[in-house]
Amino acid sequence: MNPLELRCEHCAGSFLPAGAQARLWAHAQATGMRFVMLDCPLCHHGTGADPMAPGLPRAATQAPGVPCPDPDCDGEACFVDTLQPPVWGCGHCGSTWPDRAALDAGAAGRGA
Repeated sequence: MNPLELRCEHCAGSFLPAGAQARLWAHAQATGMRFVMLDCPLCHHGTGADPMAPGLPRAATQAPGVPCPDPDCDGEACFVDTLQPPVWGCGHCGSTWPDRAALDAGAAGRGA
């Protein structure tokens, strides 16, 4: 695998970001982001990658993801410590919560 290639977490295929995803990847690397979601061009599933360590498996997250409380979303919310202030966010729908209590309150309202 070329060191610039990324590996899809879903299908394990290797790919290079192209177009808008290549611009997002370059921006993520330039700004020190440690996590970005891209669409795999092989299987069309979203896959997470660490722009600071391309081609390597993603490092374990500080806290496990939890189901997104947005009723129209089937993604996972995770802790995003690269923003200031840090938030909980869902990369699938773009929703954010200021802290774990707000995320849990949303999940309780959904019946999760």
